Amino acid sequence: MPGRTHTVGAILRRQAAARGAHPLLVCDDDRLSYSDAERRSAELAHGLIALGAGKGTHVGLLYPNGGEFVVAMLAATRIGAVAIPYPTFATATELRRQLAHSDTAILLATASYRGNDFRARLSDIDGTAVPLLRHVLIDSAPADDVDESLLAAMERDVDGSDALAVIYTSGSTGAPKGVVHTHSALLEHQVNLNAVRGLTADDRLFCTSPFFWIGGFAFGLLATLVAGSTLVCSNATDAAQTLDLLEAERPTVTNGFVAGIAHLARHPSIGSRDLSSMRRGNLYPIMAPEARPANSELRHNMLGMTETGGFVLLSGDESDQPERRRGSFGKPAPGFDAKVGEDGELCIRGPYLMQCYYKHSREECFDSDGWFHTGDLVRIDAGLPPLPR
Repeated sequence: MPGRTHTVGAILRRQAAARGAHPLLVCDDDRLSYSDAERRSAELAHGLIALGAGKGTHVGLLYPNGGEFVVAMLAATRIGAVAIPYPTFATATELRRQLAHSDTAILLATASYRGNDFRARLSDIDGTAVPLLRHVLIDSAPADDVDESLLAAMERDVDGSDALAVIYTSGSTGAPKGVVHTHSALLEHQVNLNAVRGLTADDRLFCTSPFFWIGGFAFGLLATLVAGSTLVCSNATDAAQTLDLLEAERPTVTNGFVAGIAHLARHPSIGSRDLSSMRRGNLYPIMAPEARPANSELRHNMLGMTETGGFVLLSGDESDQPERRRGSFGKPAPGFDAKVGEDGELCIRGPYLMQCYYKHSREECFDSDGWFHTGDLVRIDAGLPPLPR
């Protein structure tokens, strides 16, 4: 689906026409159908246009997982603006740093989340430190006073080669870096990953990864959109509420951080819960007993990074592996070439990689042959053909 047909806006319109009332998102009491997402994001897109947004405008999103994030992301990207997700645990200093570095022009935000007062943190930021920031909308939307034909014209101008988002790395090994991904690269990668894991329109994906990181943004939200499936998530701090949600919504696939569901597995009611629908994925402690591994290290893990648009080493084989493959990450995702460089470093090349780090040249991000040096050390299983060096 190249060119203008493989953009967030084009896929949203197709899914809204085909799926209509089918739920795109269920997040606690927050429910959003495909038609709701198309309508509400169009309304917000009108307001963004009225504020001067258009192709290339950087629109910040400071929301927890839920309908507000989804609608805001869709509204921005369908008119060619670039989505800039912000962590919901960011301090005032971290917010200022990312606002300045990302050149965010419009910030859409929630006032607070889990004790984090974003209204206060944003008010503490000196405007001279973020000179390109023109509008901050906290729990509000701009006036919708733009002609419908203008929105349609702007949507037609969006191409798959346009930037979709700048996703910041977690910063676990250094300062966070802004990773630029285009519509076609990020969306086509999710189509391929969905084929590997078998995510279809009939599935419901329970995802615990935050939307402001690549796992939740791409492997969760965008993957759901391209598949026409349903994304289930929860912001509840009470484990019983999340377990109630899982019993009611019956997700079929899981993905996220196992540590993020430890409180669910420890809840006193876990033994009496019907979680039998969850038979695929990696959140083993809450999945159907017959779907759990004898030892999690004998299941293929997945290796991903922001720069690769999500997972780049994985396997669709969800059975227990032989002992010699303990800790295996599987094989390169479709569309990626991989090689083992000097000292065992994994190097990746392919059309679904990031364009570059924001404010860096491609020459600074890739070597002369187009390889991205991940910094991760790997070895090839003796039973598999070697990757090229």
